[in-house]
Amino acid sequence: MPAIEDFFSTSLGIVIIDFEKVLGTELEKGYDFRDFCNQIADVQEIKNKLIQEIKNGFRT
Repeated sequence: MPAIEDFFSTSLGIVIIDFEKVLGTELEKGYDFRDFCNQIADVQEIKNKLIQEIKNGFRT
């Protein structure tokens, strides 16, 4: 199994998403991208929220 460094070696960078800022609410510890997708449950809405956050530079 490849090391985590190998997995990301061809990536341009890593983006950290603060889902509390994206959703405007306090979330439980451990909330992650999978939880976000399950909560939103609409592919287009997920894309739109992420695109908007990227355009805003993940600022509030």
